[in-house]
Amino acid sequence: MQTSIPARVTATAAIGLAVLWSHASCAGLGEPVGSIATDETALHATALAVTPAQSYDVHDLTMSGGASIREYATRAGMVFAVTWSGRGMPDLSVLLGGYYADYLRAANRHASRKIVSIATAGLVLHIVKLPRGFLGAAYVPALIPAGTSPQDIR
Repeated sequence: MQTSIPARVTATAAIGLAVLWSHASCAGLGEPVGSIATDETALHATALAVTPAQSYDVHDLTMSGGASIREYATRAGMVFAVTWSGRGMPDLSVLLGGYYADYLRAANRHASRKIVSIATAGLVLHIVKLPRGFLGAAYVPALIPAGTSPQDIR
């Protein structure tokens, strides 16, 4: 029996490390701009364009099912906002990165509604379920560049 306990512990540890590694490799909101390439791969998306604005860049991606994703990155290289729209919901664990747990807590409180909304000092998120798809936006207020307002995130 003693040989099976270490095997179980080893297997449990390996599974735990795999889960942690998979979440670490999928970055997103609040992460460096390099995470956008990781998001592109994880979401099976294609990068369309990078559009410069006054104090940030907008990275447009399209998922294979046609969903549109925008990731907003500051000139300092941090993703401060993400938006999405389309028939299917993208993998929010990828897009929201470390903020995904905050989303899950809010989604549990709004499980039967067509709108999920969070507005805290650390995260603002809105998701609307439409008859033919989803619209969503999330941003980190502390990361929004000077001269940019939440209304610029579309």
